[in-house]
Amino acid sequence: MSTVLYANANVVSIWTNPTSNLGDDTPLYDPRNNIDRLVYDSRLDYLNIIYIANFTISLGYRENLGFASGRKFPDLVFAETINVATHNLGYTPSFILLDRETRQAVTGNTFAINSDASSFRVFSALTDSNYYYLKIRYFVGENPLLAETKRFTIYGFNNPSTVGS
Repeated sequence: MSTVLYANANVVSIWTNPTSNLGDDTPLYDPRNNIDRLVYDSRLDYLNIIYIANFTISLGYRENLGFASGRKFPDLVFAETINVATHNLGYTPSFILLDRETRQAVTGNTFAINSDASSFRVFSALTDSNYYYLKIRYFVGENPLLAETKRFTIYGFNNPSTVGS
């Protein structure tokens, strides 16, 4: 295996060649179809972190509001959406929300379960063209949902978030 560096005034490209393909410059002329061999190509867009925000939220105690013993799923007793940071980028950015205690990314629906597992919170991360949000749904089963403090970090990227067709 060899690594090839090509550079001129318009393009910088680095790619690997298996021993059987020494001298092959296909990634230079067709980088998107040789992405598995590229280390870097200046013609492609890469994610760069352009925004970092740390925040802490205090989550309140929620008690059992008449949950019947023996039921299989707890009741949704409260939901809220919190504006946690302002980015003002003018587009909907790609981003990651990281729980700083567990080092878990909050994606889609991420559970934060109390120690007895009968009550829990569900977190969702959202964004728009100006703000980052944290949506929290509180489910309370036989035991109350205890108060806790959570610490998060948002990493916002330079590329807009788009859904492919």
